[in-house]
Amino acid sequence: MNTVHINLKGSYEAECDGYHLKARNYVSPIPPLARKLLQNGYNGSDEVMVTRGDTICFAGDTLQWWAEKQISEPENDKLAVRKYNFGVVTDD
Repeated sequence: MNTVHINLKGSYEAECDGYHLKARNYVSPIPPLARKLLQNGYNGSDEVMVTRGDTICFAGDTLQWWAEKQISEPENDKLAVRKYNFGVVTDD
């Protein structure tokens, strides 16, 4: 199993191996970036390590796990984690 390194930049931006994603509408950039990586041939069983600079934010879950999530933090600051519906077009 390989490790996919995703680096957070700012509140709603993430990058990995030259892929960059800027999310909007208070949506976490990690799940949409994971979906983009899967679409471009990455292995869903690879482990993901999410960092901000040198600080590890998340580690241990697979790329597929992240791709199946929709995470948002609306203005009321209550984090919402939902299952992503692959058949529905979203704002991410």
